[in-house]
Amino acid sequence: MTTIGDVIEIDLPGPEWLEIEVPDAIVVVKSDDYAACHGEIEWATFTITVALIDDQQLASSDSLGPLMQRRFPQGPPTESAAVAVGSPARLFEYYDGVRQIHSYFVRRSPSAVVELRFATFLHPTGAPKVDLGAAAQETFNGMRWLQCSP
Repeated sequence: MTTIGDVIEIDLPGPEWLEIEVPDAIVVVKSDDYAACHGEIEWATFTITVALIDDQQLASSDSLGPLMQRRFPQGPPTESAAVAVGSPARLFEYYDGVRQIHSYFVRRSPSAVVELRFATFLHPTGAPKVDLGAAAQETFNGMRWLQCSP
């Protein structure tokens, strides 16, 4: 069975980044932020989640529609074309009620898609605490696809 570690290598600069393996994904968080929230990932100011989505429904379509329909029954969030780690991607931008989120989806094989999800809390003013677009572009420089695809 292919895991996310078989598909992408994450090497972010500096010792401040901490990789935490969770079921079916890797979450990357700054170590001081992780310590400040007592090891509760969901309370970290800024998180990067890298997940392998092995979805047979995606195999028969170039669209992420079925996946997004399951996640957002009320209708998908804003979608646009993007580039992630040097590969064509689909970017979905949304607010989940607590955090601003940018999810980049990159197809690595006919039935497997990698999701790179960047999330941050909002200031009381409503502005994101982290510029997710800039953070994503900087982070992509520390990632590379491995030769083997799922």
